[in-house]
Amino acid sequence: MSRIVVYSGPSCVGKGPLRAVLEECFPQYRPIAKGGIVGKPILYVSREPRLDKGESEGNPYYFRTVIEIQDMVDEDRARYIAGWIRGNEQFQALDLLKTRELLQQTQLVLLEIYGTLGAQLVEPHHIEYLGKDIQTMSIFISPLSADELNKLKARGADLSSSIERLMLRKLERRDDKKPEQWPNRASWAYKEMKHAHKYAHVIPNHDGEDSDNWGLPHHRGDNWGLAYPIGDAKKTLEIFVELLETGKSDLTEHWPGGLL
Repeated sequence: MSRIVVYSGPSCVGKGPLRAVLEECFPQYRPIAKGGIVGKPILYVSREPRLDKGESEGNPYYFRTVIEIQDMVDEDRARYIAGWIRGNEQFQALDLLKTRELLQQTQLVLLEIYGTLGAQLVEPHHIEYLGKDIQTMSIFISPLSADELNKLKARGADLSSSIERLMLRKLERRDDKKPEQWPNRASWAYKEMKHAHKYAHVIPNHDGEDSDNWGLPHHRGDNWGLAYPIGDAKKTLEIFVELLETGKSDLTEHWPGGLL
């Protein structure tokens, strides 16, 4: 039986290095083109390709204008999941028909997607479109645990501004050439985390993309190059792998709707 695993989380929470160390430490979870078992859907995005990062049409996205994506979606709304990312930063869409075709070719599809779009995907009518025999798992990666959020609330902290400051520091420490985007991305983290209760599993992870604990070669310009991640990066990786292999974990959280 084929499975689709959807994972989301705020910008700089660690999704990118998680995928990188997953493929490095567990080669079976590499994309099919790299000898693994994983299919990866390609999203439509309304921005230009980043040529300095080697992006091109279909790698890792299909690049279209907002109007082109919206026109495509309007032709068959049942076929697409679509929406704006962080206000009006960019418009994205996922083609469910192509995703269904991909699920027919492999037993596992891994999809990193923006939180609100991921929450749409796990709705029953979208799952039915993909196929009744498809298993679905949703994972949200959070920079804070439920206990930490409750402690902040108990001390009278404003969660929105506290999370914004936390994520802004992570974004500032990350090797990123677009500092003009940092404030907007940090300010949207709280809104994104409010959708976490719609996901089956929440993994608290304090080692964001700014952390050396992932041990990625030349990460942020260093040569740390650990053979295996340490700290929360290690814990997050192992929980993620446990979910991929067994479909469950005693170490994930399940958030109530009123937590944030």
